[in-house]
Amino acid sequence: MNILIIGGTRFVGDSLSRQLLAEGHTVAVLNRGRSTDTLPDSVERIRADIAETEAIAALLSGRTFDAVINMIASGRDRTGNLLQVVLGCTGHYLQCGSTGVYAPLKVCPADESHPTAPPPELGGFDAKLESDNVAREMCAERGVALTIIRPTNICGAGDVPLDIWGARNPSFFQRIIDGDIISIPDDGQALLQPVHRDDVARPFVLALADPAPFRLFNVSCAYAVTLNYYAEFIGNLLGRAPVVEHVPREELMRLHPDPHVLNPAGMRFVCLHMCFSLAKIRRELGYEPAWTPETALEQSIAWMFERELIHRH
Repeated sequence: MNILIIGGTRFVGDSLSRQLLAEGHTVAVLNRGRSTDTLPDSVERIRADIAETEAIAALLSGRTFDAVINMIASGRDRTGNLLQVVLGCTGHYLQCGSTGVYAPLKVCPADESHPTAPPPELGGFDAKLESDNVAREMCAERGVALTIIRPTNICGAGDVPLDIWGARNPSFFQRIIDGDIISIPDDGQALLQPVHRDDVARPFVLALADPAPFRLFNVSCAYAVTLNYYAEFIGNLLGRAPVVEHVPREELMRLHPDPHVLNPAGMRFVCLHMCFSLAKIRRELGYEPAWTPETALEQSIAWMFERELIHRH
């Protein structure tokens, strides 16, 4: 197949591009080209800002793709304007969403039927839901098959994993190495379900074989872990047991008002339970995660050491 990826050169996009190539597909990526990539020369680069729809329309004029995969959809207007262009180029549109649209969860594990009404104070998930909704509307109007994949928090080589305060800050991991006290919000029993970037990419590849008018899948690893265990296991990887204290989330936000130190939206989100069933994606796509939270975090930590984002003494 001839596949166009919007945002396909880093992190999950990189994994997706490489998996598609390994399956024998032809891959083109559309992005601004501001970040260097290590993809093979066989991958076509199409340079454009996704906000510049007229430029994209000119670049894609007369071209068709078996599928278009949008890895960076966010917001109704931005996604809708882009869809006005790309839906004329394909019969199958795939979009990366987020399981954050289900927050706060009413049941655990949640599945694809869970209500979606993320409050704005959680930061950005309402825009992800808007993107999903406009894709559903426009694909139905145009008769284009739609697949939406919603991952949990993603880790793996290429980005800093989520920290206990809901950000991706290397200093959190360095503080564990340095023996500083780590403040875990509330009682540390909130659930996380980290998924490796390769496991996020895989459902997009699997879904290409069987397009349907509309399909929606949540994707993650096989099980969730508590914040307490998350910190403990990271400490094992860093070679130092974390020195922890438990502090109510509102108190942590009061003590650290600088948003560069503690992001309130991220803090509130990480204190919610994130635990999802994989029953549907296993049944319909034959998906099975290749990575556990532990192996995914192990690769993430090794990558941070290699990039000298953190340092051993």
